[in-house]
Amino acid sequence: IDVQQNDRDAIRYSAMAGTIPTTVAGYLWPGVSIDQMGLFAEYSKDIDQASRYSAGLRVDQIDASTSKADLDPPGMSPTANQLYTTYYGVTAQPHDETNVSALLRYEHDMTQAVTWYTVLSRTARTADATERYMASYNSVADKRWVGNPNLDPEVHQQLEVGSSVKGQQYRLQASVYYDDVNDYILRDRAHAQPGILLNDNATIYRNVSARLYGAEAQLDYKWSAKWSSVFSVSYVHATNTTDSRPIAQIPPLEGSASLEYSEAGWMLGGRLRAVDKQTRVDDDINTGSGLDVGQTPGFAVLDVYGYNKFGKAAEVSYGVNNVLDKTYAEHLNKSNAFDVTQVQVNEPGRAYWVKASVNF
Repeated sequence: IDVQQNDRDAIRYSAMAGTIPTTVAGYLWPGVSIDQMGLFAEYSKDIDQASRYSAGLRVDQIDASTSKADLDPPGMSPTANQLYTTYYGVTAQPHDETNVSALLRYEHDMTQAVTWYTVLSRTARTADATERYMASYNSVADKRWVGNPNLDPEVHQQLEVGSSVKGQQYRLQASVYYDDVNDYILRDRAHAQPGILLNDNATIYRNVSARLYGAEAQLDYKWSAKWSSVFSVSYVHATNTTDSRPIAQIPPLEGSASLEYSEAGWMLGGRLRAVDKQTRVDDDINTGSGLDVGQTPGFAVLDVYGYNKFGKAAEVSYGVNNVLDKTYAEHLNKSNAFDVTQVQVNEPGRAYWVKASVNF
């Protein structure tokens, strides 16, 4: 059993230039309280020497409320409830919901070296404080950011199939999954969609249907007693099926390969990470969410690293990241908790690092 209490309170202040900001301009998180009590249980059992299963069940009771949704800031700014009413036709009433999640996993050893598994799961997620209660007003509509007190919980229904293969020199792990999502909580722009009353490009939240699928694999390979490698690849595809458009902020196809040489007491290695371009984007606030800055070109980055051990207790690690000083940006933007503007920032250039550790 676990209990969480999440209280969020954020006040925006304003002032004339050169003076201390003391005038309340808005209640961004208007005294938000989200309490959650969860009960979780899991059961595992061997069917025979080669097969086993596990089952899990989780029930969460959620209570959400605000204490400042009706507080009226001085000046022209509306209350949080007035914002909610303007965009959704509702006010922030005390809200409670009971969410049920479940999991069933089956494993089977085909041989001593090969195991496969399948997982069926249902996962429910309640809206967080920002999604449900953000109340950021601006006289310019497309700079407003308004949570939706009427959001339903997001429910994922997922099937995953995977396998693990072990050999004398290698271990391969691979999996694929399909995720059908009811009431996906989408951060979007106001385009007079069902349940949205205005068409002014303000940032809003709404429930949509979504579909995600993907795959990942990793191969650990030992070339000899001293040489080893790790190869990995991952991919995810996500679609807002209600509007037939890509979901924003989804990473593209990515892979990596490393080569390491180790002796007693030290190791040297290198890793090449390659990322494909991302063209499935939602980058236009006039037609979608605009959460993607745009399409992102692919890139490849080389890192080198190593360590030396001194006795049993001391170790010094070191490395050079982005050895070739490549200019690149990850597709995922760094988000700002109180600013709707999306910014994509280049990653650091060549970076040197050293870390020392001692165990007592």
